[in-house]
Amino acid sequence: MHLLVRHYDPGTCLVVVFTASGQLWAFLDSDSQHGVAASMDVFGNPYALHLDPTLPGTAELRLDIPDHSGRFTVSLHYPAVD
Repeated sequence: MHLLVRHYDPGTCLVVVFTASGQLWAFLDSDSQHGVAASMDVFGNPYALHLDPTLPGTAELRLDIPDHSGRFTVSLHYPAVD
């Protein structure tokens, strides 16, 4: 599984989840100051994503999509530059 995380001003965040099977899901949060939370994907499907920073360079991902539900620790290879 791979994630693309893109921040926009003023605090909006887009997260795209790519799975090994070639499927993708996109989630949008308009207020991502304290992590990213979405209770549906951008197409209105009832899938959920929560991405919470834990330590510098890592985050906890809580994901509810077909075949990939659960909690995962993710490594942020390219953290945002201040």
